[in-house]
Amino acid sequence: MDRLSVARVLWISMLIGVAVGLWTLLGQADSPPRVLPHHAQDAPRWRDVPRSKQGLIRYLAHQQGTPFDWRRLGEYHERDGEMDLAYSAYARAEQEYVKAVTAPPVSARDQDATHVAGLWYDIGILREKLDRPDEAREAFREAMELMEVFCSLRPSRVPLYNLACYAARAGEHEKAIEALERAIEAGWENYARAVADPDLAPIRDDPRVRAMLEKISPARPG
Repeated sequence: MDRLSVARVLWISMLIGVAVGLWTLLGQADSPPRVLPHHAQDAPRWRDVPRSKQGLIRYLAHQQGTPFDWRRLGEYHERDGEMDLAYSAYARAEQEYVKAVTAPPVSARDQDATHVAGLWYDIGILREKLDRPDEAREAFREAMELMEVFCSLRPSRVPLYNLACYAARAGEHEKAIEALERAIEAGWENYARAVADPDLAPIRDDPRVRAMLEKISPARPG
């Protein structure tokens, strides 16, 4: 084959490649959006919604909103002493959170497992606000169990600290203390958060916990 023929072949190949690329792009533009897993679609999103109470009320009158939106509305009502409205908003938030976790089992190998554990934690907080402590502990236990599996695969400081928080809320104090110790061993150094975190309140007075926190205290002599 002479040089001219080779050049023609290369030119034709290039044109075919460009045509295929354009066809692919056009096909993607016309295709429906990718369907996400159920839990990913329903999980709350930190969206740009009205920040004021009245703006949020108007927004939710026309939009379904996320669980976080309804929870924030409940906090506004609670702040203003409107407890009936607060409970109503918290109940709606709980329903939306439960929808978000009612999905096919999530693999603990997936980073999304920590997100779903966080949703169960939020459900627990809402159930506490709704004066349902037993159901709240069940939700915290769901969060704890999911995070336990995740931490067995990826034991790093933040998931371990969250595991300590979930376990403490669930009433599993020994597991919480063990998880906090592992978190500190893995590099957790945020003393200010640990001493003020309400999640750790059930175990903070334990002598073992006090000793752990003393190790990461910025006031500790070097």
